[in-house]
Amino acid sequence: MPGWQDIDPAQLLPVLPVIWAWSYERDSGEFTGRLLGDRIPAVAGRSITGLSMAEYYQGWNYEEIYAVRRRIVDEPAIGLERGQVFRANGQIGLGERLMLPLARDGRHADTIIGATSFELRPDFLAETTVSSSGNVPSNDAAPACYLGGTTSEFFPL
Repeated sequence: MPGWQDIDPAQLLPVLPVIWAWSYERDSGEFTGRLLGDRIPAVAGRSITGLSMAEYYQGWNYEEIYAVRRRIVDEPAIGLERGQVFRANGQIGLGERLMLPLARDGRHADTIIGATSFELRPDFLAETTVSSSGNVPSNDAAPACYLGGTTSEFFPL
């Protein structure tokens, strides 16, 4: 498995606006924001850099977000989400999210790097959202902001 040190930033320039990364601390089970392309904060409202995942996704469907990212580092696996990949601030993002594990030692994932390619649309159905499991929660159960694809696939390494 490649590590962060194996990435050539110059090669990422064309896609950098949609790239994001979270460092993972295996002992504590916590993720810390490392990198966020400039197109994504325009939707979410701020950068992830230096923030814990729990802090950044407060008010979102954090438990589901965390569980998916843990699966990427624990199995390890490649994750692919498609469809409605987020809902925030009266907009939805339709597209795809690719999530890849990275490992400094080549074996134990310690970072997730991802890319979320999306097209913004008005959220005409703001009272409901579709979870990655395909469930449509009631208005009372829907978080203010939502992250996850309409469909999700995982490919163990």
